[in-house]
Amino acid sequence: MPRIPPSGGGNRDPPRHAARRSASGGGAARKLRSTSSDRYLQSELSWETVEKTLEYKPIDVIHRIAPRALLLIGARDDNVCPIEGYEKLYARACEPKKLVVLPIEHYDIYAGKWFDESARLAREWFERFLN
Repeated sequence: MPRIPPSGGGNRDPPRHAARRSASGGGAARKLRSTSSDRYLQSELSWETVEKTLEYKPIDVIHRIAPRALLLIGARDDNVCPIEGYEKLYARACEPKKLVVLPIEHYDIYAGKWFDESARLAREWFERFLN
């Protein structure tokens, strides 16, 4: 799970990561551990997870989602996942599809009114296509 800074200001830069070895499980698996402030959530990822994540290209498989409905909710001022990426995915996806662009930054969606708004949008989408 990514580190999520509190909404309403603060440092919006992606957290720094440091490699370390873990002795759990009898092997020495490399992990990524954030070195940012304790006010963030902590996560550890295996190198295999990082590698597979970097290899994954949603644009190459987005057309395979249809005929299932696709809802993309993006942040207009996102410096982690730029909105242009959402727009390219939307353009390549098949119907039914919807792109909602909220006037926020990346982490604003995880709490407060923007969390509530994105949950409302998702609920309405699911009610429309899953009933």
